[in-house]
Amino acid sequence: VFSFKVTEQTPRLFKNNNLEMLTRTPPVVVVIIYLPIVIGLLWFSIMKAGVGAWQSALLFALGAPVWTFTEYWLHRTVMHWVPNISWGERMHFWVHGVHHDWPHDPYRLVMPPAISMTLFFIFLGIFWLLFGKYAWAFQAGFTFGYIIYDLSHYFYHHAKPSYNWLKSLQRHHLQHHFNPKYDDIHYSITVPLWDRFFGTLEPVETSAPKKSEDRPS
Repeated sequence: VFSFKVTEQTPRLFKNNNLEMLTRTPPVVVVIIYLPIVIGLLWFSIMKAGVGAWQSALLFALGAPVWTFTEYWLHRTVMHWVPNISWGERMHFWVHGVHHDWPHDPYRLVMPPAISMTLFFIFLGIFWLLFGKYAWAFQAGFTFGYIIYDLSHYFYHHAKPSYNWLKSLQRHHLQHHFNPKYDDIHYSITVPLWDRFFGTLEPVETSAPKKSEDRPS
C-alpha cells in the first residue's frame, strides 16, 4: 500500500506505486544506509587494508571536504545542465528540476538510494584507481561529507535555526531557490566556500548603458 501523503508540496509523479516510491526518500534513509558504510570503510582500511589508524583518520578528514567540492561541481555542471536537444528539458526536470518546482517536498530533498549508491561506487572506483589501499578511508570521509550534505539540505528547507551561522547557511541556499538573482549561483550546499572560490557567491550587477546626451550643433 502506498504510504506517503500526496499534497500540494508532495505531488505524485507516477501512477505506478513502485516507481513513485523510488522518487521519495525520507532523510533518515541516508543515515541508515551510509553511516554503517562509513564505519565499515574505516574498519576495512585499518583491519584489512593495513592502513594505520592515524593515517586512516587523516584520509577521512581529507575526504569530507573533497565531497563539498564534488557537491558544488555536480550541482553546477550536471544538475543545472539543460542539453540543447528535444528531450533536454525533460531530462533536466528529472535530474533536478523537480526539486526546484517543489522545493519543500520533504521526500525529494535527499538523493534516492538508486542514484546515491551508483555515485558511491563510481567515486569509490575512481579513488581506488588513484589511491589504491588508501581509498577506503578517503571514501569513508567522502561519504560522511555526503551524509552531512543531504541532511543539511533537508535542514535548510524545513528548519528554523536559532544560531546566526546556521541562518546564514540556510539563507545562502534558499536564495538559490527563491531569489531570481541567485538562480545561476549559490551552488554550494554544505558551505559557501566553493561559491566564493569560483566567483558564484554574489550576482553580477549589470548596469544599463547610459544614454548619450544631445549636443548642440
